Amino acid sequence: MPNPSWPVALPQFFDRDGFERAPADEIDRTPMDAGPAKQRRNARGGPEAIRGNLYLRSEQQHQDFKAFVETTLDGATLEFDWVDPDTQEAATWRFTRMPTYTKIGQRYLAHCDMEILP
Repeated sequence: MPNPSWPVALPQFFDRDGFERAPADEIDRTPMDAGPAKQRRNARGGPEAIRGNLYLRSEQQHQDFKAFVETTLDGATLEFDWVDPDTQEAATWRFTRMPTYTKIGQRYLAHCDMEILP
């Protein structure tokens, strides 16, 4: 079954404030009986962590976003297809935890922790 796609009715970009991207952690550390831990790079190519905010401009967008996360993505557990914000290429994403929300007047800021899968 194909992944659901990010809805066009939702923001297509993260808010610039608070956007963070961390490359995949490719370092394996092995503790030693004595001395510092041994480190080596692994070749697994893990997911890249993304943290950002989505500015939901209306109550309808807020409800659409919640429905996408809670229903379409089965409580943020399923993968989905969206565009990489840096390369503009198609990518597979998933949430690493449920989003949280800040209400600003009649609008919402959704705080998202996600990852782009290799």
